[in-house]
Amino acid sequence: TATAVPSPPAQAGVPAVPAVPPPPQAPHSWVFPAYDYTRENLDRGDEGGDAVEVSVQVMEGGVLRYTWPDAGQNEVYRVVVSEEEPVYDPADGVDLAVTEELSCTDSTVYPYALHFVSVWGYERVPGTQELGQCRRVASVVHVHPLSGWSVEFDEGSRAVIGRWDQVNAPQGTRCTVVTAKLPVGESPHKYLHGSIWRSYATANNGAGFQDREVVGGRRHHYVAALEAEIDGTVYTSAIQHVSVLVTQRVEKVTDLVVEQVDNQGQGVTSLSLNLTWSEGKGSEVAIFLSRTAPNPAAVDRGRIPQAQLGAAGLREEDRITIPAGIEEIPDQPDRQRRSLIGVAWPDDVAWDSIYLTAVVLRDQEATLSQPVRTKRVAPPSEVVVTRHAASHDLVTFAWPGEAAEVQLYRDEQCQALAASVTQEKYGKDGGLIVESGMLDASGGVAYLTSLQHLAGQVKVSRPVRVQVPPLWVYRYDIRWPGVLKLRNHTASLVIEPLLPLADPAKAFTYCLVRNPRRLPLGPWDGELIPLMQQEPSKDLQPENYQALQMPPGQTSVVQWFDSSLCNGFYVRLMVSAYTAAAAQGQDLPVLEHYALLDPAIATLDRTSEGKGWFK
Repeated sequence: TATAVPSPPAQAGVPAVPAVPPPPQAPHSWVFPAYDYTRENLDRGDEGGDAVEVSVQVMEGGVLRYTWPDAGQNEVYRVVVSEEEPVYDPADGVDLAVTEELSCTDSTVYPYALHFVSVWGYERVPGTQELGQCRRVASVVHVHPLSGWSVEFDEGSRAVIGRWDQVNAPQGTRCTVVTAKLPVGESPHKYLHGSIWRSYATANNGAGFQDREVVGGRRHHYVAALEAEIDGTVYTSAIQHVSVLVTQRVEKVTDLVVEQVDNQGQGVTSLSLNLTWSEGKGSEVAIFLSRTAPNPAAVDRGRIPQAQLGAAGLREEDRITIPAGIEEIPDQPDRQRRSLIGVAWPDDVAWDSIYLTAVVLRDQEATLSQPVRTKRVAPPSEVVVTRHAASHDLVTFAWPGEAAEVQLYRDEQCQALAASVTQEKYGKDGGLIVESGMLDASGGVAYLTSLQHLAGQVKVSRPVRVQVPPLWVYRYDIRWPGVLKLRNHTASLVIEPLLPLADPAKAFTYCLVRNPRRLPLGPWDGELIPLMQQEPSKDLQPENYQALQMPPGQTSVVQWFDSSLCNGFYVRLMVSAYTAAAAQGQDLPVLEHYALLDPAIATLDRTSEGKGWFK
């Protein structure tokens, strides 16, 4: 008997001699007897009994591993394959393996889309290499996965294209490719177990499919399987799952709609904007509101670097930053409707005409749409209020474009209408006539708006704030002495307030002026006649004043003067104050704010006095 001798330990610098492996055992040379159908099959699916399936596992490199259950009688297993039909006699197939194990591998390249596998178990003859009769232990029809299966997104057609190699099937077998598209935006894994994926089956033409119902920026999942029908029984391959990212379409916004909204009743009358447009899902669209149109060359070019937006006239401060609403669009799964409600429209007149430009932002590039220009009704400009004490006030202004009417309101809410005028009447009257009493004598603020008919609707301009100057109205009369009062030359001057001033700081100075040729036009147009605040008598000689100040309040004022100084002259009471131009915005009494109503001309004409007998 041979004794095993251990190898000596390795010395330093000398490699150890590896142990010699034992020689491989020679394989059995089994002899298979002719099949006589005497043993009952375990796999009886084709006989109406229970079927026992061979489990097929796809390994690296496409190698198949077949596994079957233990038959329980220490049998030798013969694995037989066929390319065209099931095997009912092991001699009719091609031997793949003979083994005492419960599995084997298969690296065969098959010409058809499926092949048939059957496992036969043989009885052992004790003490020999001969085998007894066999029985079918398990079998399977293995349908191969689709060859050449691929899915890709075509940017030009905006469609997902699926394709595979032509399916070759043996005679008598009908093969069908089943495809499905799983719900977009959901995890595919919950649909890949069992047959749930079949609920989302899509049509194909046997060689591929085309899916145009895609959503930009989202990953789409597709499943394919091959079905083979043999004698009314359907066998299915393992499913093949593939996903593809549909790129986001970068296209101009072409349907930007701008709606003007009238916000009357919310403070000063003003307009806001409602904007709507559609865009691809996942897009980033910025809306710019600017006073001037973006650079035409940039718009024509269509796409520019985002860093050049400012140079193209689209500044970051002009970008609307309020969040836009989102709404689904029926039958357009890859698009959505966006809306901006209540966008403020700047009140400044420089913003009466504006441009709204939609810009798609992606990968540091900006795709510009054609700007949408919108205009609001222009308000009146260059407004001047001229007050007339006797009858009316007059408002003049530059007529606002195509306005049909201009209205003057006394209140900020533009509810209390003071007057209105059409363009024709404005030209005829020389302005907007406001009846006396409609504007406060003390002045204040009024509001002018213009109306225009646009697209069947009446549009109102933003209101223009108008400063109304104050107006204080007085009338005076001169009572001359009678002709019989030969030695009394005292005349009285009576000043009566019609619209009296209330602020002492605004009190005006008045003086009596004579001119030999005409009615005086101002304090400077003639000589001043001294005035007395008391009536003179034998015992009282009051002080003379060249000018006096009108006190505030409702009380009439009486002054006296020597009428003989007026003989041969025109006489007139005049206000001594700065003109509005001379005051230049200073808080001074302004001539235009005061009105003195003259008596009849005969009262002021003393040119014939003192030339007759009574001189």
